Amino acid sequence: MLKVLVVEDDAEKLRRVVSLLREVPGVDFENVAEARSSHQARQLLLARGFDVLILDIHLPRHLHEEARPTEGLQLLEDIREGEGYNIPAHVIGLTGIPSVFADVSPLFAADLFAIVFYEASSPWRDMLRRKLEYIVRTTLPARSSQLDYGHEVAIVTALRKVELEAVLRLPWGWSESRYEGDPLCYWHGVLPNRESPIRIVAAAAPAMGMPATSVMCCRIIDLFRPHFLIMAGITAGISGRVDLGDVICADPTWDWGSGKYVVQDGQPNFLPAPYQIPLEPNLRSKVERLERDDRTLAGIRAGWPDAPPGTPLKLHIGPLASGAAVLADETMANGIQKHNRHLLGVEMETYAVYYAAFQATCPRPLPISVKGVCDFADPDKNDRYQSYAAYVSAQVVANLVESLLFPVPH
Repeated sequence: MLKVLVVEDDAEKLRRVVSLLREVPGVDFENVAEARSSHQARQLLLARGFDVLILDIHLPRHLHEEARPTEGLQLLEDIREGEGYNIPAHVIGLTGIPSVFADVSPLFAADLFAIVFYEASSPWRDMLRRKLEYIVRTTLPARSSQLDYGHEVAIVTALRKVELEAVLRLPWGWSESRYEGDPLCYWHGVLPNRESPIRIVAAAAPAMGMPATSVMCCRIIDLFRPHFLIMAGITAGISGRVDLGDVICADPTWDWGSGKYVVQDGQPNFLPAPYQIPLEPNLRSKVERLERDDRTLAGIRAGWPDAPPGTPLKLHIGPLASGAAVLADETMANGIQKHNRHLLGVEMETYAVYYAAFQATCPRPLPISVKGVCDFADPDKNDRYQSYAAYVSAQVVANLVESLLFPVPH
């Protein structure tokens, strides 16, 4: 993870730069350091090492002094010529004063340093982001053995409409971002009221099904290194075991289409060979706490603005099977129950999420799938409860993240 020092005396400009750093995968945001003067920057560079120095040119030497037009250049000269300084590998100049930009640009070019002109109407954010992403890509491979978790949480859905929209209604200050060469759109959020930022990224797969979901998850794991990889959305349930609008947390999950077709007594027959992936035990224990919390679940149900299903909201932990097709046939669902007699639901993506996490390079994320029941995979299925099922799924995810995975310290 890149360690960055931002030297900037303008509070609003500093806020915008730091906000941008939060969005760049591979930046060690918890260790982003800030300096308001060249003196503060010198002290930090004597004490710590940084990969990237983002440097305002027009700076005060000390706090409460007037800014000097070339103090940033003097700082650069001092850390290159002085002893004991940890010299950053990359320097990016950032100034909003046209005359300073014109004077300093040739000097930065002579040292092969980047300099960006900062102005509300200028593309400074895109330029700075691209430079940082390039540094991440060319720096992190050499440190692959030192990789650590980046974002705390990644939330994935199979559908942009309904499922991701329900997640983006959570009050986590979402902002949209895209990365060069990557067709996916990512949304970044931060949990409020935390001493340290709890970073969350969310995305929807470009298509339904396990292949698209698996590719998306692998990409997210490589880019953001989440500690928890959470799938939200909707699922078909098994009638008699769950009710419409209930939420299923998958433990275990498998591909119900995995197996072998053979001919027995002249008739084709399918011999299932599922590989079932369970929920991590400590994570299951956290979900069980919410499973028993009737008050919180009732509050989620009461928060739906329209008429909810007629049964109380329940959270179930149990088997959820994934397959390549949408089911509207009870006989197919009944056949899948032979793989696990406690089957609660059938959908198209969860196994891909668990498998992508299981096969990821270290540090591996902990996967969890939390889906709302919208139908029973029978000929009477319809879209009536899709929005409600997506809503309860997102709300259960929010309670898990805010109250159980990253609770506010007392």
